[in-house]
Amino acid sequence: MSSRDFHHPYNPYPIQQAFMEGLYWTIEDRCVGIFESPTGTGKSLSLLCGAITWLRDHKRNGETENIDDNCNEPDWVIQHDKEEKQRRETHRKAEYEAKLKRIRDNELRSKKPAAHVNKRLKLSSTFGEFTDDEASFGLSDYDSDKEQLSGKLCLEGSNILPETQQLLKKLGHQFPNEETPDLDLEIFYATRTHSQLRQFVDEIRKVNIPPTFEPLDKPSQSGDFAELIKHISLGSRKTLCINPKVSRLHSANMINERCLELQKSGTPPDKKCPCLPPRKEQHLMMDTFKDHALARIRDIEDLAALGRQLGTCPYYASRASLGPTEIVTLPYPLLIQKSAREALGINLKGHIIIIDEAHNIIDAITSINSVSISLSQINTVKDHLVIYMDKFSKRLKGKNKVYIAQILRLLNALETFLQTRAKGNIRGPVLVDPSELFRLQGVDQVNIFKIEKYLKISNLARKIDGYSSYKSRKDAKTLAQAEIQSSDLPLLMQVSSFLVILANPSKEGRLFLKSAEHDTNDPCLKYMLLDPSHQFKDIAEEARAVVLAGGTMEPTSDFSHRLFPYLPQERVRKFSFGHVVPPENILAMPLSNSPGGKKFDFTFESRRDEIMIDELGRAILNICGIIPDGVVCFFPSYAYLKFVVARWQREDIWARLGQKKKLFQEPEETGAADLVLTDFSASINVPGSTGALLLSVVSGKMSEGINFSDSLGRGVIMVGLPFPNAMSIEWEIKLQYIEQCTFERLGHTLSENQKKQKAKEESREFLENTCMRAVNQSIGMYVDCYKE
Repeated sequence: MSSRDFHHPYNPYPIQQAFMEGLYWTIEDRCVGIFESPTGTGKSLSLLCGAITWLRDHKRNGETENIDDNCNEPDWVIQHDKEEKQRRETHRKAEYEAKLKRIRDNELRSKKPAAHVNKRLKLSSTFGEFTDDEASFGLSDYDSDKEQLSGKLCLEGSNILPETQQLLKKLGHQFPNEETPDLDLEIFYATRTHSQLRQFVDEIRKVNIPPTFEPLDKPSQSGDFAELIKHISLGSRKTLCINPKVSRLHSANMINERCLELQKSGTPPDKKCPCLPPRKEQHLMMDTFKDHALARIRDIEDLAALGRQLGTCPYYASRASLGPTEIVTLPYPLLIQKSAREALGINLKGHIIIIDEAHNIIDAITSINSVSISLSQINTVKDHLVIYMDKFSKRLKGKNKVYIAQILRLLNALETFLQTRAKGNIRGPVLVDPSELFRLQGVDQVNIFKIEKYLKISNLARKIDGYSSYKSRKDAKTLAQAEIQSSDLPLLMQVSSFLVILANPSKEGRLFLKSAEHDTNDPCLKYMLLDPSHQFKDIAEEARAVVLAGGTMEPTSDFSHRLFPYLPQERVRKFSFGHVVPPENILAMPLSNSPGGKKFDFTFESRRDEIMIDELGRAILNICGIIPDGVVCFFPSYAYLKFVVARWQREDIWARLGQKKKLFQEPEETGAADLVLTDFSASINVPGSTGALLLSVVSGKMSEGINFSDSLGRGVIMVGLPFPNAMSIEWEIKLQYIEQCTFERLGHTLSENQKKQKAKEESREFLENTCMRAVNQSIGMYVDCYKE
């Protein structure tokens, strides 16, 4: 066992010590690490302590990788240069740490941020409004040769206006495709939701890591000097916007559009967003925000509150704070999607990437890079585009009209294809060759990639969607009606994404025709990504180290084969740790027969047997009579949960369960889940309570990221196994693709029949692994017996 001190806030268990040691050397050796540690084993703290200990050691050792060791200077000159650079860097960091300490001390005394507050935020009563209503939705002249809008070019994919870009550059922010030397090494920590990130931020507050340098004053007391971990959270405008007249729009698209409009150079000063102060004050205000943001450990809500107190936009200011940051937290959709990284200005080269709750990272990559478009959506886009052209056609100049005409040609071709192939009646999903779409009349004359670039730079999709929402607000009788009408994402951008994604090699995905989920009479084209490795390759190759961690990562072969097939085996390290709970403290048992002797059969064909459902209720009733406090019961789907509850309510089972424990049911609405959890917890902690029963859903809102600790989860019941529908078109395609890849990977080592058999086995194993990973994630521990 290593004697390395990882500065864990508690006395770590042996498996936690081993976890941190494995993580340390994974980062040191520039590898990819797959770490499995069950829920409840302190995985987040182990990730944090292992990574930040390595980072501080790295800084303390004074690595200077930017020194050119191949120059012709003598060794003593090179060594002197390294030492001098290290001395200057240490002095700079020590000065900055002393500054942060003064800010913390001032905040403790005054209970609020220090001076330099933006007074303009309170002076303006009209900010947040468009300067000229309809005119603000017009397009600037477009030069297709230079691929830019005259005077208003944004960095590709960034959606940040030039003035703001210059400000962020002055503050040390790096945009993609820029060579910026001497960046401080950072840890990017990503997980699925902001609520999970808040839990991680709470863990950061517990950790105290020795400083990397001596304080500038009172060197005799250096042992008492603390270098606080410098952390920043990144989020969307919807999360961080503090302009009340913008943030109240609710729709993320509307918030983005309004924010960009208020930054336009032609907007009068008294109408601009006051949260981005005048140019002469920008550097001071952004720098003040950065210092206060890094002086304490703050989560995303704290950053928004800090922005309100300082009158500075936390959305842009948080990006200007990345330079001296040690840990950056963000939801992993913002990390794994290249366009999102570009919008945030994130360059991962040389940094450390940690993705927690990574058990469904493959599904997340697949989902983000899969897209569909229905006939009704195409018709809606066409209608909005026609309305827009009727209003602004006389103002359009240059190549704007040319590109809009090409977009209409694409929309007409897609409409004709769907109408012809579907004929209003789709009996089942049908695979489509992507070349069929590009052979449509007129489509072969359009450069899809130039259309995509035009939409990015011109913001045409947002302007059309924004103008349609503006018209809806004018025509709507109530504000609520207007908000409902303006809540959709820009459909034109979705059409563009759909067309561009078809340019992927056919091996990476499949295109098929099906009915839209909301309407069986609405034909829909869906592209489904099958190979996520290409989309993740940039991250794996740019970062110094990539760590995937979760409670249920087995079998890790899924990640090796589907995410990192291009990496040598020695660069992918796999770690699996047991639970900290002793085996004698856990009882796991299958229940195959009901109290009445009926065999439980929860296969799709049999699970709606009402007699069996009644027997299930009686079995749970018996269990709740034995297990104290909180019990959580997981069902395969929301639909089946509703069916079972309705049956129990018609009988006396529901009432009898309510006599044993207070009953709670997981809601389908996202916002209601937190309230249910709060009430569930409160009902258990009431003196004299007999406990509570929570009926939940596998892979639902309460199956991950929530710790049912101590009295909240004395018992867990799993009803059936949530196997995916292998007969659905999506899963048929997935399994066929896995068989094909397995067959090709085996090469000439086996006979044709043996390779086919092995491919079938691997696809079936993938289906089972998907099911069991969801089960294990719900029950919070890895069950070894399922592998046997």
